Amino acid sequence: MATAVGRRILSVVSDFSIPQLSNFDWDNFCVSLWGPVPISSLPDVTAEPPRKDSGELLFSKLFLDACSSVYVVFPGGHENNGQPFVSKHFNVIDPLRVNNNLGRSVSKGT
Repeated sequence: MATAVGRRILSVVSDFSIPQLSNFDWDNFCVSLWGPVPISSLPDVTAEPPRKDSGELLFSKLFLDACSSVYVVFPGGHENNGQPFVSKHFNVIDPLRVNNNLGRSVSKGT
């Protein structure tokens, strides 16, 4: 059951992400579950409203907050606990550790 749900979620994300992210302003924004975050505002991770038409989002704020509280990662040992989010060419904010850039190891193509 969980695998089928996971495939469905990945399918939705894939169908959405390819057309949307190909036109995304990677030079000025980070991607987050809460919407685009201006790179210039970092380390403040306040997202701009992702929709201007007041339509519903894929995930509600209540759902995202509940997931964050259940699955939060508490850094320990050698992890980057106090380090700020480091901007790279491809910036994706980790929803469970906002100072972690999931795109940090992606290099810029030619």
